[in-house]
Amino acid sequence: VPHRLDVAMQLAFFLNMPLAIVQASGEGVFEAVSSSNILFTWSLPSEQFVNDDLGRFPAPVNLPFPDDQEQSEGVFKTGLPQTKPFNFVWRSLEDVDRLLYFFSSKIDFSDKDWNVLMPEFRARLKDEGLSRDNASWAAACTWVLNNEARWRSWIPALCP
Repeated sequence: VPHRLDVAMQLAFFLNMPLAIVQASGEGVFEAVSSSNILFTWSLPSEQFVNDDLGRFPAPVNLPFPDDQEQSEGVFKTGLPQTKPFNFVWRSLEDVDRLLYFFSSKIDFSDKDWNVLMPEFRARLKDEGLSRDNASWAAACTWVLNNEARWRSWIPALCP
């Protein structure tokens, strides 16, 4: 439950689970998580746990699909619903630029897309030593060049 400590604390209470809240970032996170026998949560998509230098990954835990009825009765044996990213735009964008508004509302990255983008970003960041901005730009450009069929429908029909 990334960045929702209130929800994490409530779930720990209802599930009668001990809870430790730790804030971590940077290269030491993978070592800390992989050297411990703990459950942890992380914001996705992220390049942080794509792979470490030894080819190890944290093991994902898949909880049963959410059961809203059960959870409304205070039984939390199932997972929480996944939150997908939203396309937020400026309220007046449609009035100012219809084409940009159309494009912004159509952008939709699937998990498959993120599973391509994140390793590409990490490779550019680590292997090529690029800054985060330049690695983001390079990974995005590579994805755009390789996925025209995916993004073509995001462009308004009247554009060349």
